[in-house]
Amino acid sequence: MTGRRPRLFISSAQGYLSQYRSAAIQMASRVGFEPVYMEDFGAQAPPPLEVCRAGVTGSDVLLLLIGHRYGSRPPGETRSYTEVEYDWATDGGLRVLVFVVDPDHPWPPKELDRSDEDRTAVRVFVDRVSSKHTVDRFGDVGDFQADLAVSLMRERDNLVNSESWATTERYAARRAPNLVAYPSYTGAAHFTGRAGELAELDDWCGGESGPVRVLEAIGGTGKSALAWTWLTGSAVSAAPRWAGRFWWSFYEGSSSVTHFIVEFLAYARPERDTSTLTSSQLVAEVEDVLASGPYLLVLDGVERLTQAYHQLDPSKVTDEDVARSGHHRPNAIVDVAAYDLLARLSRAKPSRILITTRLTPDALLGSGGRPTAGVTVQKLGGLGPDSTATLVADLGVTGNPEVVTRFFSKLDYHPLVIEIVVGLVNNYRRAPGDFDAWSEDPLHGGSFRLSEQEFVHRRAHVVAAALKNLDQASARVLRYLSALSSAADWDLVQDLNPFLPGKPRRQPPDLSSLGPRPILTWMPPGPERAEALGARDRWDAQARELTGAAARAHADEMRRWAASRETRLALVELEKALRDLEDRGLLWWDRVANRYDLHPVIRAAAHEGIDVDGRLDVSNRIIDHFASWHPPAEIRTVEDLAPAITAFRALVDAGQTEAALRGIGGHLPQLLDLGAFATVVELLEPLADGPESWCQDYLMEACAALGNVADGLAYHERSVTSALAERDPIRVGIYLSNIAGYMRELNRFALSARALELLERLMKATGEDGGDRARILAQRAEESLRTGDLEPVAALVTGARALPANPYDRHFVERLDMVDLYLRLRLGTLTFEDLDRAGSMERSIYYRLDLLELRFDLATRTGELEVALDAANDMARLYRDIGRPHSTARVAWALAALRRPEAPLVLEEATAIETRLEPWLRQPGYIADSLVLLGRPDEARTYALLAYRAAWGDGPGFHDVEEVATAVARLEVLGEAVPHIEAGDVGSFEWEPAFNDFLASYTRFGLAFLRPYIRRSGVDASIAETWPQPDGDWTGWLTAIARSIVGADGSAHLEVAAQLRSVLEERVGAVMAATLVEQGHAELQRLERSDFDTTERLMNEALANPAWAGHIRAALARPADEVVAALVEVINRYWLAKHRAHYPRVVFSVAVTLAEAIVAELRDPGPDEETGAG
Repeated sequence: MTGRRPRLFISSAQGYLSQYRSAAIQMASRVGFEPVYMEDFGAQAPPPLEVCRAGVTGSDVLLLLIGHRYGSRPPGETRSYTEVEYDWATDGGLRVLVFVVDPDHPWPPKELDRSDEDRTAVRVFVDRVSSKHTVDRFGDVGDFQADLAVSLMRERDNLVNSESWATTERYAARRAPNLVAYPSYTGAAHFTGRAGELAELDDWCGGESGPVRVLEAIGGTGKSALAWTWLTGSAVSAAPRWAGRFWWSFYEGSSSVTHFIVEFLAYARPERDTSTLTSSQLVAEVEDVLASGPYLLVLDGVERLTQAYHQLDPSKVTDEDVARSGHHRPNAIVDVAAYDLLARLSRAKPSRILITTRLTPDALLGSGGRPTAGVTVQKLGGLGPDSTATLVADLGVTGNPEVVTRFFSKLDYHPLVIEIVVGLVNNYRRAPGDFDAWSEDPLHGGSFRLSEQEFVHRRAHVVAAALKNLDQASARVLRYLSALSSAADWDLVQDLNPFLPGKPRRQPPDLSSLGPRPILTWMPPGPERAEALGARDRWDAQARELTGAAARAHADEMRRWAASRETRLALVELEKALRDLEDRGLLWWDRVANRYDLHPVIRAAAHEGIDVDGRLDVSNRIIDHFASWHPPAEIRTVEDLAPAITAFRALVDAGQTEAALRGIGGHLPQLLDLGAFATVVELLEPLADGPESWCQDYLMEACAALGNVADGLAYHERSVTSALAERDPIRVGIYLSNIAGYMRELNRFALSARALELLERLMKATGEDGGDRARILAQRAEESLRTGDLEPVAALVTGARALPANPYDRHFVERLDMVDLYLRLRLGTLTFEDLDRAGSMERSIYYRLDLLELRFDLATRTGELEVALDAANDMARLYRDIGRPHSTARVAWALAALRRPEAPLVLEEATAIETRLEPWLRQPGYIADSLVLLGRPDEARTYALLAYRAAWGDGPGFHDVEEVATAVARLEVLGEAVPHIEAGDVGSFEWEPAFNDFLASYTRFGLAFLRPYIRRSGVDASIAETWPQPDGDWTGWLTAIARSIVGADGSAHLEVAAQLRSVLEERVGAVMAATLVEQGHAELQRLERSDFDTTERLMNEALANPAWAGHIRAALARPADEVVAALVEVINRYWLAKHRAHYPRVVFSVAVTLAEAIVAELRDPGPDEETGAG
């Protein structure tokens, strides 16, 4: 809810200027005003003058229309109503827009004032107003509407952006017991009939039945209209005294239950600070409010909270889509807090909660799909023949009632379809509004063969006819709107306006007159340096001036474009088309929120009609509209990212795939953490063959989360092969770590350990960490937990926290926190309070699932079976929400342990599900335990054996010892022998030979120059035991090695030491160049080109470092022709030394492998080569 709309009071002489007033009313509503006008006052109890005064003083802007008539005067007044209203407005500080009739515009004589007094009063009034305000002229209605639209949008922006707007509230406070609606419903304008349903609601409200009533029906049946009509009508007197009446629609904004709860508590208990409450505490607070007094709460569109609608674009989901979706439980509630809230509503006496939905949520249903105690579900059908005839007549259509009802009986009296057909009849050119003539015409209603088709096809037939009947302008607007994935506000609709002339495009400034920008190489201080810097600064200043001039020119072009007649008239054409679509029932306009939406059926049908050029045009318009969008600070639902997703789709439609991926890339981790895996797959799967590897990484993460772990593993194995071929150690490390995780999830613990071993070898060879060292420690901690070696776990976790985290691992901290919690579970020190604290933090969907599993495990150990059941249900619900196949065996076990009567039925369902799951997702142990609890041990044996085989994994050291112990105990209870299973083969990966070759490239050293010295001195590998350990003094360390090889041969050992240092530095440089590609190697490349700015910056950094300042000064002291080269060499070494904290690790790693290579030469120096000694 974005707050109230500014109010516009329309003032003119009564009974006059009706065309202009109607145009003003329409345009004011379009651009976001709430129009206030006398035609809407009706029969009011207060005298007309008081009614007018209340209208003016309650408004923000006065629109004053002055024609050729002065207008009537209130009793006892010399001023007309219009002039009195103007004086009230100016006295009250309202903004005033003035339009005076163009004297040259032809005007009907009968609409001119005849008395001299009135003609004089008009002239005086015009002169008075003109002296205080800017006056616009009006004549042609279309031109007036266009000019008014521009003025109103300017006034709206000035008003709502003013400092006083946020604190000015001229409407009733949003506090109980007043009726408050988020947002107000405006779709009940044509509500007709439903007397029986309204009476049932009255009876429910005043009776002793349960507090929750559900109105369930397919889309377009009129659920929301019925609920709103009752809420604002007979419900007012249905209870003695309501503590409050509150309407909330999940159709607008995000389907966030937390948002609803916060707004409702602010309404019912404004003094309560809810900012520190957890989700469960917020739900409990709502329950307390509803129990404290009789509130009437209406929740509209609750299907948006269910699995079937939890996706990118719920507005396009039709009832047929839900039926075809294949969701096991499409009515499953997505959010845990939403489920908890809905489940508690059934206990909310003395309050009443009315819910409208296409699907009754599972939170309100018990076993067998029956409503829980306190809940009544009412299936809403069509209108019925009498109400249909009345509605058709109210919408301006005449005809034989029997013909009308017979026709609509074939359409199930569906309200949405009725309004679409009425639009066709009212636009029937031969006899507008004549139903009999239209229905008999073989080219129109007579062409419908409704009895031969299913309702879905009948409805589609009607929609297709309605679209075909549109004029070109309306059809074009409808097609452009259909390209959107959700409702649109006025600003977006205006930007999609197909009648707008092309906007001026921002052109880059022409800098050719300046010549090329001076490229500087570094030079020592002096006049030459000062002149070079000055020349570059002058070029930059001139370029900035040209750029600013180009920006100013573009702003002037945009102002001229906005003020042009073509642009202004395009708004009028758009308004006419929108009104036509609304009159035909094809477009829904929420005047309160000023948003436009299409029924999913209409959206899909209209979108099929967009041609290639139109698709490209509308895509570009959508992209331009969202170019300046910024995401909210907190992302809670998929719909919070709807603008980014809409822009992504538009870019893809326009063929700009790379730009689309750049725009959506930062939001993909957010979607994954929300559990919107299906959305990520939907977005990225068509682009899976693209060049962006990170795009495929996210896609595979989503696929794996949806249960396709094998596909994710195969992708990463292909990727590691590709990274090895490209000699990219960073990507090799990423994929190795991910492969270890996938293998662990598949219970292939031996291969998981193998992948970690290879990752450690990679780090040792390259010195590269990138956070993988921390991930390895975390996985070692998990292995220790699994194997029952608890002692080192805490130290491993502490060590992992102290190391740099992998920037690609979004959930590393969550993972360590979870290891900590599981350690405390194994040690017996974990409490439910610990889990509550852990759950109070905003974390990813993965963490929430792990936390629920941990709660279940703790509850089973402590005998808290109700808690275990809740946790199992919540786990199953979350898995359903994200669309992942899952076992429900835990739920069956908890029900059996609690001896619930529904346990056998749930177990039967869980057993059937197990057969459809991949082996690593099954839970045969809980199936076996459930069967034992239900007295069916013979059936349990088969599942107990399966559980033991699954727990065995790859054998000792590669399985969970607790799971194995539990599986053994289960078999013993059943009197079943523990089967003998051979330990699994650790095995290897197909790409390991390529991996070994890759590592070898980091450990090969050219050491042939040592061989003559080795032959001459006769040393062997045993002398390596006397070498010191490598540390920061690399020259001293290498000198010691050289002396031990060469012996007392004068200064020869110094030459050998220098050659060894050269080998070391060469290898370090190669490793750094390979491992820093993504971390800034381009900077070093710029440095090698003597880039002035890079050299200057790095030189200043090095001068501030005492260890390097001497090297810099020495380079500057060299002869003039050598300074630059010497300086670049020093800075090059400085850059390598300072870039990334892992540089010392690289040197150390290379030094160790160098020492190993020297030992290998000492053992087998190979043939003599004259390469190093005289």
